[in-house]
Amino acid sequence: VVHALPMASVVTDKYAESHCHGCFRPLPTHGTVACGKQCGGVVYCSTACRAHDTIAHEGECDILAAWKEQPTATQKATRGLRMFIRLVHAVQRSPGAAARLESLEKAAGAEQNEALLGMAGAVNRFVPPNVR
Repeated sequence: VVHALPMASVVTDKYAESHCHGCFRPLPTHGTVACGKQCGGVVYCSTACRAHDTIAHEGECDILAAWKEQPTATQKATRGLRMFIRLVHAVQRSPGAAARLESLEKAAGAEQNEALLGMAGAVNRFVPPNVR
């Protein structure tokens, strides 16, 4: 049995406006906290959750702000985008994360999981080889 913390996690789009993007708990009815730059892409239940999520969110913040400026008709779900950006930044911040991602690619049965291989390959394209 292998036990590991996730490299990245995001709130699904269905709950993006009703749950904290840091701890994933339902948001309080009053007193929610936006990110420091006001990107409009995340909301937290407390300043403590915002502080805990700051490193993961910093890579997606400007992109989410630009995304929110697009005409409503072109805006789509952001969960996949947010997960991708968080994975890229997790791998860039930690050589250990890059090794774990590579081990997922090489795991038994991984060749049957095209979604996993596609995501791992995409993340690796954005991470400099000297960091992997």
